Amino acid sequence: MNESLEALRAARSEARRRGLAFIAAAVLAMLLLLLYFIFSAGAVIRIQPEEAAAQAETRLSQGLGFIYKGSVFSLGSKVELDVSAEGFAPLIVPVDLAAVAGVISIEMQELPAQVRITTHPPSSETRLYLNGNLLVAGPMYEGQLSAGEVELSIKNPSMDTQIRPLLLERGGNLELDIELPIHTATVSLRTMPLDAAIIIDGNSLENSEQGLVLAAGKHQLEISHEDYVTQLDEVVITRSIDNLALDYQLHLKPGVLKISLQPDTALLIVDGREVRGAYNEIPVAAGSEVQLVATQPGYTRYTRTLSLATQEEKELSITLLEQRGKIEVTATPEGEVRVNGKSVGQTPVHLDLLAVNQLIEIRKSGYRTVSRNITPQTGKTQSIHATLLSEKDARIAEAKPVMANSLGMQLRLFSPGKLEMGAARNEPGQSANEIFRKVEITRHFYLAEQLVTADQYAQFKPSLGSSGKRPAVQMSWIDAAEFCNWLSAKERLLPVYKISAGTLVGVDSFADGYRLPTEAEWAWVARYGRYAQPPRYSWGNNLPVPKNAGNFADETAKARVSVYIPQYKDGFSGLSPVGAFKANANGIYDIGGNAREWNHDFYELMPMRQPGLEVDRLGPAQGDSHVLRGSSWRTADISAIRLVARAQGSAGSDDVGFRVARWLGGY
Repeated sequence: MNESLEALRAARSEARRRGLAFIAAAVLAMLLLLLYFIFSAGAVIRIQPEEAAAQAETRLSQGLGFIYKGSVFSLGSKVELDVSAEGFAPLIVPVDLAAVAGVISIEMQELPAQVRITTHPPSSETRLYLNGNLLVAGPMYEGQLSAGEVELSIKNPSMDTQIRPLLLERGGNLELDIELPIHTATVSLRTMPLDAAIIIDGNSLENSEQGLVLAAGKHQLEISHEDYVTQLDEVVITRSIDNLALDYQLHLKPGVLKISLQPDTALLIVDGREVRGAYNEIPVAAGSEVQLVATQPGYTRYTRTLSLATQEEKELSITLLEQRGKIEVTATPEGEVRVNGKSVGQTPVHLDLLAVNQLIEIRKSGYRTVSRNITPQTGKTQSIHATLLSEKDARIAEAKPVMANSLGMQLRLFSPGKLEMGAARNEPGQSANEIFRKVEITRHFYLAEQLVTADQYAQFKPSLGSSGKRPAVQMSWIDAAEFCNWLSAKERLLPVYKISAGTLVGVDSFADGYRLPTEAEWAWVARYGRYAQPPRYSWGNNLPVPKNAGNFADETAKARVSVYIPQYKDGFSGLSPVGAFKANANGIYDIGGNAREWNHDFYELMPMRQPGLEVDRLGPAQGDSHVLRGSSWRTADISAIRLVARAQGSAGSDDVGFRVARWLGGY
């Protein structure tokens, strides 16, 4: 009894001890859980879209923590979430709980549908459209498409359009095998003649009135009859055509015209159409009138109207008759006559030529050829007379009175003539170097109306700069000669001066390039030409110097010169722009005043000579200096202002310029 009681007590004591231990363990677990929530990091998980959130499964794939009711808890801040949902791509999302501010946003992507669409019959012209946008050009599509409801359209020119709604499921597979119905059209045929044979796609059609049913596409049609020209056609059926009526009018087979034509170079026109080449097989529409025209310059015109039956052959010979006229050719002096390049004798020549345009040339050695185009007239005699000119006279006749060059200079043409140079001993102001002599110029020449300007000279030597329209000065004679050669080369002319290392070594007196005027030429344009009597001064023969006579050393320039012309004012203390004063009677500016001018000739003191005539004198072949003619803005001495005054020099000066000249060239 006592033992049972002790055992009972012991059992109760053990049960009490175990209960206390369980309670202690539960309290401890609750304390630990409380500490976990106090010291762990946590965040709410938000999944988009809603369709994914409704079925998403989320687990903690990395980190010490757990997920409870859409939130994640972890003792560490960094975890990794494994998120999955049916129809969406699974995600592994690394998260830093310390940086997400209590919310983790996860965007899941829909899985595309795997689609394979095949159409029959296969055709490269098939086009597949999705919601109106081209999906593929061809009969088949295989690939991925976004899930959802879409509209598939299938089009082909030969087939009826198919439209199908499709539901593409996320991550699903869709395979379609679509049979496209071939479009057909009913075709009725009518021919004239009615009994013509009809072949379509190689098959004969026995009864055209019943009509045909043709599939969409291209079909080859042939309509033939023994008396008519076979007609070929291509019939195209598209899905927009349901019924088609075709009407064919055959043409009778043509007749054949065989023509022989003389001359064989004549032009044949059949019903307004030119026929060239062989004329022995010309098709002519049967049963209708045809107009034939044969024509050739210098021949009569042939015209005829005829008709041919079906497949009739007709031979026709056409000979055109020549039309000719007479030409009489004379020339002074006599010369050789050529017709279209062929020599026919010496003038006078009587020609009988075909009435077409003929090139008549009259030639003679040393003379300019005369060419005339003429068309002889039937029954008439025409005359050609030519006055043959030497090459020299021809060039003179062709020369322009005034020509402009590439620098804008105006050059005047001057004719040959005789003149007196120098001055008589008893003339007031006469100098020892003004020896009186008679000179003849036999060559036409051009002379610039104005002096070369600084602007123009700067194109030759840009480094010198430019002072505008005033004369170019400070140039030596060789500088001026080199400018002339440069201008000749610029205009592709033969240079006059042969210069080596800055020294004149020769002159080509037959070159057509630019040069300086000879002293005789300068004297000619200064005192002769259009003058009835040679003047003493650039303005005339009388003193004092009249108003605006030229740019001389006047009162305006007295601060710069030692001697000036009293009571004369030209308005310029130095150089004036070229052409600022009136030109002389020969149209030449600044022939007196502004700047003295370099001449072509070497300077020499002419000795007394026996009376005689100097022809085309160019001065001595060599020398130490060159001739200077004219006066300048520094000139006040009345003797030096005279047009016969001469000077010499070689170096440049602030009152020495130049103008250019040219021989007409070639003689």
